[in-house]
Amino acid sequence: MDHLLLDDLRAAGHEVGLHGARHDGQLAFLGADHIERRLDRCAELVHRHEMVGFRSPALLMSDPLVDAVARRFAYDSSVPDTDVRAVAGPRRG
Repeated sequence: MDHLLLDDLRAAGHEVGLHGARHDGQLAFLGADHIERRLDRCAELVHRHEMVGFRSPALLMSDPLVDAVARRFAYDSSVPDTDVRAVAGPRRG
């Protein structure tokens, strides 16, 4: 993790959000406790870079993931509102 690069991006006015700890496509399908643990492992990174936004790996969501994200972030951009033919499925926004 290049924290200096992220610091420079933020100093230039950009936002850095969390995209998960692993990009294995499993986050949305884990049990609620396991989702919580994965997100909690990112807490130091989230705090350091003042992350307020989240986007799920592969844009996959589930009710337990929505609940866990809502407790930690100001917004979630995992469900696109403009993709008509998204790889993740039909338009869901």
